Amino acid sequence: MSTGVILTQTYIDYLHLDKLVTYSFFETEFRNWPGINLFDDSLVDASWSKYHNSGCIHTLKIENKDDYRVKVQGLYKNYETKQLVLFGYIGNLDISVQQAMLKLLEEPPKNVQIIIYAHDLNQLLPTIKSRSQIYNLPISLILKHLDKELLATVKKKLPGPVDFCNSLIAKKAELPDLKDIERAEIDFWLWQNLYYAQQIYAAQPLEQIAQVILGLTKAYNYNNSNLQKKLALAILGL
Repeated sequence: MSTGVILTQTYIDYLHLDKLVTYSFFETEFRNWPGINLFDDSLVDASWSKYHNSGCIHTLKIENKDDYRVKVQGLYKNYETKQLVLFGYIGNLDISVQQAMLKLLEEPPKNVQIIIYAHDLNQLLPTIKSRSQIYNLPISLILKHLDKELLATVKKKLPGPVDFCNSLIAKKAELPDLKDIERAEIDFWLWQNLYYAQQIYAAQPLEQIAQVILGLTKAYNYNNSNLQKKLALAILGL
């Protein structure tokens, strides 16, 4: 397929991910995708510079549907060599833009590979999912290349995930102050908590830990569905 959806599960350093995708596409044609964790950073950076400077990479930052039309129209050319179109994180695009994307996905220009990033397949219209190849990003790579700015912000504003997970398991957790907390920050923080809860469960598979994982999963999904922040976290019993 000419469209790939890469599941990142949470906020990652998207520039680094762009570079990894570029290397995998141009140098291996995605054959070595499962080994993306093993790519040498110097080779990845060199590949990015080479293909970015040659105009083979198109990073589309879309503001709205009209902006989409203008930028996508510029892609319809007769490309003689392979081209990579990076749309970035689907969570930054509203439904009207996704709907407008269908024509491009159905009839992409020749030699064009389209890449979209998503945290969850539920963020995508079913028609986009059906036209895409799905790639899962290794969890070890995600942890290695988390968005550093967001990581620092969440660390400053919200309880540490290890301590908070333990307090949830002990049923001593309290609802953090959500004033001035952005939805993306809660999304990232819940994902961190869910990851650490799963690590605790792997070492100690107890029912109360399984219930905490279930609650965190529901809260994460509710937050992603734009439910009010306080209500999304209420499922944790706080």
